[in-house]
Amino acid sequence: MFWITRIRILHVHHGKSVCRTFTAFNTPALEQNVISVLGKSYSRDEMTNITSNILSKVGRNLHLYKNHPLNILWKKMQDYVYAQYRTRWGGPMFTMVDDLSPVVTTEQNFDSLLVAKDHVTRSKTDNYYINQNYLLRAHTSAHQRDLIKSGLDAFLLAGDVYRRDEIDKSHYPVFHQIEGVRLFSRPELFQHYEVRHQPSVLRLAVTGRDSHPWNPPLKGYGELSGAFSLDPLPIMINS
Repeated sequence: MFWITRIRILHVHHGKSVCRTFTAFNTPALEQNVISVLGKSYSRDEMTNITSNILSKVGRNLHLYKNHPLNILWKKMQDYVYAQYRTRWGGPMFTMVDDLSPVVTTEQNFDSLLVAKDHVTRSKTDNYYINQNYLLRAHTSAHQRDLIKSGLDAFLLAGDVYRRDEIDKSHYPVFHQIEGVRLFSRPELFQHYEVRHQPSVLRLAVTGRDSHPWNPPLKGYGELSGAFSLDPLPIMINS
């Protein structure tokens, strides 16, 4: 949408009157205050700091390009997880997710992960904000809560993420992240332990073995090797 304005200028040149017409194309203020990302329009505000250079990277999805190094790595990880983790019925345990939009809400990127309202990681100096309500995800973890709520209890998640950073040989504002999430029931999680309940703490004692990958023995504590909150215990692999 634009307006066309025609301007006529009359001036005298060497004693002759000359009339010239100029055409100006004016974009309304509404259009000037809108930013488009992946086909959707968002209103700019005081939090907007995303640049045209970063916008040009959004939607490239290099991890989905056949034979791209990122795609090769992603496929190898999928093959490994498919081979190593199967359900009791023989099917794949993990769901693979790699096509979610990098545009997320601030609630998804921060609040769903219990990031405090005044935490430094919310800063404009660290993130690419579209406006005060939307930004480019700073981590794939922004999707964890929603995927779990959708019914998934084991998944690998891959995608491009964006963080404001100085570009040098080891830093770039756009990179890729892969993470794995699996939910465990209490019996599955503590099957190798004798569980002793206390009012606010769950103390675990190793039964029939000296150590466990999730709970290595602590020097000087004998059989008791740790204490955990009764809150849910997420176990994740980020890379």
